[in-house]
Amino acid sequence: MLPKHSRQRSRCTPTRASPGPISGTDVEISISAAADGESPVDLLAAASGLSKTRVKTVMTRGAVWLLRGGTIRRLRRAKAALRQNDQVTMWYSEAIIDTVAPQPEKLIDEGAWSVWFKPAGLLSSGSRYGDHCAINRVVEQSEDRPVFLVHRLDAQTEGLMVLAHSKQSAAALSRAFSERRVRKRYTAEVEGSFSQDPVHVETPIDGQAAETFITLARTSGASSIMECRPVTGRKHQVRIHLAGLGHPLVGDRLYGSTAKPPFRLTAHQLEFPCPTSGEFRTVNLPPRLNQFEADQ
Repeated sequence: MLPKHSRQRSRCTPTRASPGPISGTDVEISISAAADGESPVDLLAAASGLSKTRVKTVMTRGAVWLLRGGTIRRLRRAKAALRQNDQVTMWYSEAIIDTVAPQPEKLIDEGAWSVWFKPAGLLSSGSRYGDHCAINRVVEQSEDRPVFLVHRLDAQTEGLMVLAHSKQSAAALSRAFSERRVRKRYTAEVEGSFSQDPVHVETPIDGQAAETFITLARTSGASSIMECRPVTGRKHQVRIHLAGLGHPLVGDRLYGSTAKPPFRLTAHQLEFPCPTSGEFRTVNLPPRLNQFEADQ
């Protein structure tokens, strides 16, 4: 544990092994302000050994949190003044903070909602260690408008995501997903030679109903290219159901593949009711962005 912050007016409970600048590890540092007007940058820099410039970068990238009156939120503004008893926590991961996010591409913009291509490596949402590598934050900053997530893709999965830009659109799209009125189609590369017969998988995931339709698209050497339509939206559903059939994604070591990562999984089609008009929209991933199109 680090020694407590030397200034008596603040209480510091950082977690690391020794004093001096932190480097190359995941660290949590919490400080409670004992007086109004204290600077979170000054307090975190003194507690962590990081420069004030570095602390400002960490704040901008979403790894500093403010607990005030029972409510917790990200604290990004370096010039924010703390109130007495505010608790500021920095979740510092050098590797995460220094990661450069791959950029998404906007495909459709209808004002209240938009559709984007999320590349592999870009997160759907952030964590306590930051959100600068998450599509919602990237789009918020580049478009200068609010973003509401209504569904997610795994970090390594690429493909189509619909984002809402108003609370009303977010509510309508979220309802469509929960009522299973959204159709999603994926292409996946799996290990081995898959059966020619279509498969309807209904194996529960974490005790919840899960349903996926799976069809062979073509063979590709020692692997098979599959078309998958999940009806439900459980975490890792397509990956789990394919692995359960004895055909994990090539490179998906979490679910049994022995091949070198990364795996290949692309969300190439979305069908959903427009949150403003109610009319069904079908969006297909352009061939130039579809890694499986390049194979043919």
